[in-house]
Amino acid sequence: MNIGLLMIRDENDILADTLNFNTQYVDCFYVLDGSEDYKTAEDICMGSRKCAGYWRDVECPYPWPPCDGWRQFLYARATEDNGYDHWFLLLHGDELWLNDPDEARLRVPDADGFEFRLPFAFPRSWDYSRSAYEQLREFALPGWPEFRLFLGGKDVYYHPQQHFNTRPQGLHNIVRMDDMPILHFPYRSPESQRLRASKSADWSPENYAGATTWDDERLKSFIATTEHYEYAGIVRGL
Repeated sequence: MNIGLLMIRDENDILADTLNFNTQYVDCFYVLDGSEDYKTAEDICMGSRKCAGYWRDVECPYPWPPCDGWRQFLYARATEDNGYDHWFLLLHGDELWLNDPDEARLRVPDADGFEFRLPFAFPRSWDYSRSAYEQLREFALPGWPEFRLFLGGKDVYYHPQQHFNTRPQGLHNIVRMDDMPILHFPYRSPESQRLRASKSADWSPENYAGATTWDDERLKSFIATTEHYEYAGIVRGL
């Protein structure tokens, strides 16, 4: 099985679209929600037939503030329900998986964990009536490497208070897949920027070294080679 561990916070404007698309790669997923508007996020998540559990951050017993190690809360519940011998995807409400994670496992069968590149997309606006070509102009390339996939096990776990580290403890062979990007939409609207700024002053396009503006031909090529834009719910105009 592929099991999603979804941590969300204030991504309700994009959550339904990314969730509908990303869940094609999982058999079920578990949610920990830190949104200002719990109710909307809960309705979106519980509306998916693959949602196996939803909790608000206030229900997590770990010491505050929330951090990367809180994935242990979801991992523990997922393994209680399904056992350990499965692959776990770290999902986020503002990320779009452009490739099937099973491809990474098949290409490197002896790996027990994977990092992927996350190009950061900064649409000028979040306008469903406009095309991706019109909106997706700015990227930080080649994308920051982030850990997003691992094989479960009884010796695999998160320290509940580990932060700035999405890797669980107990893995032995972690591989980076530079050619399988996960697209990240940290800024989508003035409201999303306000909520993002409330999390950390570091979350700003100016703070990503290497941020650049693509020329038209490069942007067209990127969109043409990621046909997901033709059918992903997120694209009702992107």
